[in-house]
Amino acid sequence: MKKTILVLLFLIGMYTMSAPVFAQEPAFSVKAVLPENQRGEATSYFDLRMRPGQQQELEVVLRNATDKDVTILVVANSAFTNGNGIVDYNATDKPVDESLKHGFGSIAEVVNQEIIVKAKTETKAKIKVKMPDVAKDGVILGGLVFSEKEAAHDAGAKLQNRFSYTIGVVLSQNDTVVKPDLHLGEIKAAQQNYRNKITANLQNDQAVILRDLAIKAEVYRENGTKALFEQKSEKLRMAPNSNFDYAIHTRDQPLKPGNYTLKLTATSGEDTWSWERDFKIDKATADDLNNTALDLDEGGWSTIGFVVAIIILLGLVMVLFWKQRQTKKKLEIKSRSEENES
Repeated sequence: MKKTILVLLFLIGMYTMSAPVFAQEPAFSVKAVLPENQRGEATSYFDLRMRPGQQQELEVVLRNATDKDVTILVVANSAFTNGNGIVDYNATDKPVDESLKHGFGSIAEVVNQEIIVKAKTETKAKIKVKMPDVAKDGVILGGLVFSEKEAAHDAGAKLQNRFSYTIGVVLSQNDTVVKPDLHLGEIKAAQQNYRNKITANLQNDQAVILRDLAIKAEVYRENGTKALFEQKSEKLRMAPNSNFDYAIHTRDQPLKPGNYTLKLTATSGEDTWSWERDFKIDKATADDLNNTALDLDEGGWSTIGFVVAIIILLGLVMVLFWKQRQTKKKLEIKSRSEENES
């Protein structure tokens, strides 16, 4: 409990010091200028059909409706899949998947990465895109991220993004249907937000968005018949040529060293992938994670003690309430008796 309080105080302090301050109203707005090779009915993002080797300049209108100048940072990022199983565009330092040969971040060039938009005016951000010279099936997925730059309070202050928009970009050369292919990578004991987890790395190594992904995972002791931990998820989505660590909750149970088996099934549409694979948790890893994890249930006694304490507390409250009512009744009876005698 003492460790939990200390960690929570630390996290609150870090959040207070580093959390961005968001304006009550957006300081700027963005709008994609759709070119002639825009596909479909989409108007809020780019969906472009391009030829191998074709070069094109994308334009986005930046409008500042406030009374002050706004500085906007512009970044072109490749899409990736975050730890929640959601397509994301906001990481600039995340390693790309080994299967991604032509990521949007590598074929797009932002002409001006920092743009000042004067008060009550608008201007355009321009991004140069060059399609790979080779013929390519499937899609290249990325995002243009526009972030308000916060002015530093002093020379040593760190700049922070206060407000941001993302405009998605989908590039393709043809209508060839690419079939997704999912792979299971490393399985290991890990920690997220001071909670112990078992993570299984899943990789989509094809140039296609994997939609409506459902996952069922179970962890067993080696040769065991009853699942120790299990996790189910639905409606996940993976970016093309990306991977992420799917986390299996351990229900705050201490990790124990030994040999384990993971059974995992993933389904997307008519496609299903299943694996049964052994993995090991060594003593050093288990001890390290257990020592830093929050609220571990040591053999179940912490949970039992908590429940017992609640029951006792409720019992005391009920007893006090009952005694108070009894006292009140006695006083009422005494008062009536005195009134009758008078």
